[in-house]
Amino acid sequence: MVDLARELAKKPHKVRGPSLPAPFSNLTYDQYVAIRPKTGTAVWANEATGFVIEPLHRGYLFAAPVTINIVENGTVGRLSYSAGQFDFGKVAVPDNIPDLGFSGFRVLHARSGKGLTDIAIFQG
Repeated sequence: MVDLARELAKKPHKVRGPSLPAPFSNLTYDQYVAIRPKTGTAVWANEATGFVIEPLHRGYLFAAPVTINIVENGTVGRLSYSAGQFDFGKVAVPDNIPDLGFSGFRVLHARSGKGLTDIAIFQG
């Protein structure tokens, strides 16, 4: 097992999943951080859970896709990507963006009178 790990460590890293199309494959830091989830699109945004989940877009340093599964009412389901969930800022995006997946997600907690605050980010 150790020998297998050594051999794998010598090989270059390969990102699994769909490659990022332009413009997401060459975003600058400023372009990437300007991509924000649209208000009301977070998972459980309209429910009284006390927290929400915001999927994070792929791009910049975060090219590898991450599958996000949600458990609701005892049923597991894959969270589907939709370009309509995001405000892309000044980045010109094509009309028909395929399912790119996500780079991770942010957990936000509802604070009384103070809106949502990050409590955890899992990305990359």
